Amino acid sequence: MRRQAWVSLAAGAALLLIFPLGSFGRSSGEDTWSGTWSTNFNEMRLTQTGSRVEGKYDYDDGHLTGTVTGNTLEGRWDAAPSRKGADAGPFKFTMGESGRSSTGTWRHESNPTEALGSWNGTCTGGPCLQNGELEQTGFTFRFAAGARHPANILSPSAGERGGTSVPEASGRSSR
Repeated sequence: MRRQAWVSLAAGAALLLIFPLGSFGRSSGEDTWSGTWSTNFNEMRLTQTGSRVEGKYDYDDGHLTGTVTGNTLEGRWDAAPSRKGADAGPFKFTMGESGRSSTGTWRHESNPTEALGSWNGTCTGGPCLQNGELEQTGFTFRFAAGARHPANILSPSAGERGGTSVPEASGRSSR
């Protein structure tokens, strides 16, 4: 009886080393601004490297550079022809909960008291399309009632073993 308990304990410990406990969830720290965005200033293509973002947008051959802090991207935009004064200024984008949309504001650097304009977008291609997807970060295993062997471990998601539904243990086994 004791040998069986030690074998079960060793098998369980080995499984935890191979499949650590965890959960399913989204990590906003992994969301990226990189990709193609459809905005109210036409298509915008962004590349994020670390916290730095650079990009181009189709309205007046526009460029932008900025820095990411949390879910916010702040920086400077510029457009043809002069790329300064009335053709440049600050912007601030905030990534939406889904990681695939943003709301933002902009203004001209030549008029710091000007009301902020809106600059909103939706990811349409590239790495940003993967933002917000559920990511598997580990497993939580359940054992069938009376299970004493790794072969009796229930599937982490399906609650099945060998194609046959097995009730989840509601307490201690009667064995």
